[in-house]
Amino acid sequence: FVMGVFPETEAVRRDAVLAEALAKAAGGPEACFADDACIRRYLRACEGDVKRAAAALAATIAWRLQKRPAVMECSACLQDPRSHNMRVVGLDISGRPVLYTCFSQALNRFDPAKSMEHLTRTLEEACAIMNARA
Repeated sequence: FVMGVFPETEAVRRDAVLAEALAKAAGGPEACFADDACIRRYLRACEGDVKRAAAALAATIAWRLQKRPAVMECSACLQDPRSHNMRVVGLDISGRPVLYTCFSQALNRFDPAKSMEHLTRTLEEACAIMNARA
């Protein structure tokens, strides 16, 4: 099927997943995360099982509401910009973000929580670039 256009049965499943997920996660500012492509990925990951896809998407939206990754900053990098060095360095020929890192140059590479915070921030940045180009 064409990107962004669901066949009728797929549209019904998509709507069911979205409605159930948003009901579980109470909507909110992260509801826009669940666009058609996102819902399609959750349905595919759950092998078309609407209940499982909705539960997984609701859990993700709840996590996003709690952690707010779109506005998260790496607390280690705020204190010392040399704490981590993973970053978006450009775009590939298809317009997708290219990430670079060299862990030996990251001073704060041994703290898993801080590394996850930095990774989350970097991936959100990459997603924002892709969304702006869509």
